[in-house]
Amino acid sequence: MENNKLQIISVNAKIDKINYDSASIPEQKSFEEGYPMDIQQTVEVVSCDYEKISVKIERSLTLNKNDNPFIRASMIGDFFLDKTTKNNFRDSDELLEYAKKRAGFLIDKIELGAFLSQLIANITGTFGNAPIILPPVLSDNLNFVKNV
Repeated sequence: MENNKLQIISVNAKIDKINYDSASIPEQKSFEEGYPMDIQQTVEVVSCDYEKISVKIERSLTLNKNDNPFIRASMIGDFFLDKTTKNNFRDSDELLEYAKKRAGFLIDKIELGAFLSQLIANITGTFGNAPIILPPVLSDNLNFVKNV
Protein backbone atom coordinates (compact mmCIF):
# COMPACT_ATOMS: atom_id res chain seq x y z
CA MET A 1 0.00 0.00 0.00
CA GLU A 2 1.28 3.41 -0.97
CA ASN A 3 2.08 5.85 1.84
CA ASN A 4 0.07 9.03 1.93
CA LYS A 5 2.32 11.76 0.55
CA LEU A 6 -0.17 14.54 1.22
CA GLN A 7 0.43 16.38 4.48
CA ILE A 8 -3.09 17.76 5.02
CA ILE A 9 -3.31 20.37 7.77
CA SER A 10 -6.96 21.43 7.41
CA VAL A 11 -10.09 20.79 5.37
CA ASN A 12 -13.00 22.94 4.26
CA ALA A 13 -16.21 21.57 2.72
CA LYS A 14 -18.78 23.69 0.92
CA ILE A 15 -21.84 23.32 -1.29
CA ASP A 16 -20.97 23.98 -4.92
CA LYS A 17 -24.36 23.92 -6.66
CA ILE A 18 -27.88 22.58 -6.41
CA ASN A 19 -30.31 22.17 -9.31
CA TYR A 20 -33.72 20.75 -8.45
CA ASP A 21 -36.75 20.35 -10.71
CA SER A 22 -39.56 19.10 -8.50
CA ALA A 23 -42.02 19.21 -11.41
CA SER A 24 -40.34 16.23 -13.11
CA ILE A 25 -40.67 13.88 -10.10
CA PRO A 26 -43.54 11.37 -10.31
CA GLU A 27 -46.10 10.98 -7.55
CA GLN A 28 -45.09 9.20 -4.35
CA LYS A 29 -47.14 6.15 -5.37
CA SER A 30 -44.81 5.60 -8.35
CA PHE A 31 -41.77 5.38 -6.05
CA GLU A 32 -43.56 2.87 -3.83
CA GLU A 33 -44.19 0.72 -6.91
CA GLY A 34 -40.47 0.65 -7.74
CA TYR A 35 -40.15 3.50 -10.22
CA PRO A 36 -36.70 3.16 -11.84
CA MET A 37 -34.14 5.80 -10.91
CA ASP A 38 -30.52 6.22 -12.03
CA ILE A 39 -27.91 7.70 -9.68
CA GLN A 40 -24.79 9.19 -11.24
CA GLN A 41 -21.73 10.28 -9.26
CA THR A 42 -18.60 12.00 -10.47
CA VAL A 43 -15.48 12.88 -8.56
CA GLU A 44 -13.22 15.53 -10.02
CA VAL A 45 -10.01 17.28 -8.98
CA VAL A 46 -10.90 20.91 -9.76
CA SER A 47 -7.63 22.52 -8.64
CA CYS A 48 -4.31 21.29 -7.39
CA ASP A 49 -1.17 23.07 -6.22
CA TYR A 50 1.28 22.79 -3.35
CA GLU A 51 -0.99 24.79 -1.05
CA LYS A 52 -4.43 23.25 -1.69
CA ILE A 53 -6.17 20.42 -3.50
CA SER A 54 -9.88 20.92 -4.29
CA VAL A 55 -12.01 17.87 -5.05
CA LYS A 56 -15.62 18.06 -6.26
CA ILE A 57 -18.22 15.34 -5.82
CA GLU A 58 -21.45 15.59 -7.79
CA ARG A 59 -24.53 13.38 -7.70
CA SER A 60 -27.47 13.50 -10.05
CA LEU A 61 -30.70 11.52 -10.01
CA THR A 62 -32.46 10.76 -13.27
CA LEU A 63 -35.71 8.98 -13.95
CA ASN A 64 -35.52 6.53 -16.83
CA LYS A 65 -38.40 8.23 -18.63
CA ASN A 66 -36.52 11.54 -18.59
CA ASP A 67 -32.93 12.04 -19.71
CA ASN A 68 -32.49 15.18 -17.62
CA PRO A 69 -31.68 14.83 -13.91
CA PHE A 70 -34.41 16.08 -11.61
CA ILE A 71 -31.78 16.86 -8.97
CA ARG A 72 -28.09 17.58 -9.32
CA ALA A 73 -26.05 18.60 -6.30
CA SER A 74 -22.33 18.99 -5.75
CA MET A 75 -19.91 19.81 -2.97
CA ILE A 76 -16.24 20.75 -2.93
CA GLY A 77 -13.68 19.67 -0.38
CA ASP A 78 -10.62 21.91 -0.05
CA PHE A 79 -7.62 20.10 1.41
CA PHE A 80 -4.97 22.54 2.62
CA LEU A 81 -1.44 21.16 2.52
CA ASP A 82 1.56 21.64 4.76
CA LYS A 83 4.59 23.27 3.11
CA THR A 84 6.54 20.01 3.45
CA THR A 85 4.20 18.29 0.96
CA LYS A 86 6.19 19.87 -1.86
CA ASN A 87 9.20 17.74 -0.87
CA ASN A 88 7.24 14.53 -1.59
CA PHE A 89 6.81 15.21 -5.33
CA ARG A 90 9.18 15.85 -8.25
CA ASP A 91 6.89 18.46 -9.78
CA SER A 92 3.30 19.73 -9.84
CA ASP A 93 2.31 17.18 -12.51
CA GLU A 94 3.24 14.31 -10.19
CA LEU A 95 1.21 15.96 -7.40
CA LEU A 96 -1.80 16.26 -9.73
CA GLU A 97 -1.60 12.60 -10.78
CA TYR A 98 -1.35 11.53 -7.15
CA ALA A 99 -4.33 13.73 -6.22
CA LYS A 100 -6.40 12.19 -9.04
CA LYS A 101 -5.64 8.68 -7.77
CA ARG A 102 -6.53 9.66 -4.19
CA ALA A 103 -9.60 11.84 -4.94
CA GLY A 104 -12.11 9.15 -3.95
CA PHE A 105 -10.20 8.44 -0.75
CA LEU A 106 -10.09 12.14 0.14
CA ILE A 107 -13.82 12.71 -0.26
CA ASP A 108 -14.58 9.53 1.69
CA LYS A 109 -12.21 10.55 4.47
CA ILE A 110 -14.25 13.69 5.26
CA GLU A 111 -17.54 12.00 4.35
CA LEU A 112 -18.55 14.42 1.60
CA GLY A 113 -20.77 11.72 0.11
CA ALA A 114 -22.71 11.46 3.37
CA PHE A 115 -23.20 15.23 3.49
CA LEU A 116 -24.37 15.19 -0.13
CA SER A 117 -26.80 12.32 0.56
CA GLN A 118 -28.25 14.27 3.50
CA LEU A 119 -28.57 17.42 1.39
CA ILE A 120 -30.46 15.53 -1.34
CA ALA A 121 -32.75 13.92 1.26
CA ASN A 122 -33.48 17.32 2.81
CA ILE A 123 -34.29 18.89 -0.56
CA THR A 124 -36.42 16.06 -1.90
CA GLY A 125 -38.26 15.74 1.42
CA THR A 126 -39.60 19.30 1.39
CA PHE A 127 -43.29 20.20 1.36
CA GLY A 128 -44.46 16.88 2.78
CA ASN A 129 -42.74 14.67 0.19
CA ALA A 130 -40.90 11.52 1.24
CA PRO A 131 -37.15 12.15 1.10
CA ILE A 132 -34.99 10.23 -1.34
CA ILE A 133 -32.29 8.66 0.79
CA LEU A 134 -29.06 7.62 -0.94
CA PRO A 135 -26.19 5.61 0.48
CA PRO A 136 -23.38 7.83 1.77
CA VAL A 137 -20.77 6.07 -0.40
CA LEU A 138 -21.25 4.97 -3.99
CA SER A 139 -18.11 2.87 -4.37
CA ASP A 140 -18.74 1.89 -7.99
CA ASN A 141 -17.87 5.39 -9.20
CA LEU A 142 -14.67 6.25 -7.36
CA ASN A 143 -12.67 6.21 -10.60
CA PHE A 144 -14.59 9.04 -12.31
CA VAL A 145 -11.86 11.67 -12.14
CA LYS A 146 -11.59 14.42 -14.72
CA ASN A 147 -8.58 16.52 -15.62
CA VAL A 148 -8.01 19.95 -14.14
